[in-house]
Amino acid sequence: MQLLARQATILTPNLTEALLLLNEPVDFTEFDSHRACVITQRLAQRFALSQVVLTGVPLADNRIGVYGLSRGGRVWERTQDRIPHSYFGTGDLFASSLLAGLLHGLDLEQAAGVAGDFVAKAILATDLDQDQRFGPNYAAALPWLLQQLQN
Repeated sequence: MQLLARQATILTPNLTEALLLLNEPVDFTEFDSHRACVITQRLAQRFALSQVVLTGVPLADNRIGVYGLSRGGRVWERTQDRIPHSYFGTGDLFASSLLAGLLHGLDLEQAAGVAGDFVAKAILATDLDQDQRFGPNYAAALPWLLQQLQN
């Protein structure tokens, strides 16, 4: 995976994947915004990338963070309330909607914001009785995503 990451244009790992790529122990205790920013910068440096998005960072106050490094070396953070449900495929939804945003002219931070909101809307639209293995109800959130990309 490390060899493949060197070929990436944009790397979008979740926190677990990022720590594994950096050969660090997967330990989320005492994780904060500063450490997330450092991890994001280390990923960019290690794999010689100008754009990195680190997802799924657990934060205090029941929040979750997305951290990015944009071209030019600017590090940014986006946070939102954690939704108390977990579904397979949310990373794929995030990455694909991030790419859609980039292809529609959004910068990396804007595209990450749209992607994060899209995933949250898909999760909130999912029937709580549904088997989590089926993933979130992304179809219910697609009209919102399309509207964001048309603006």
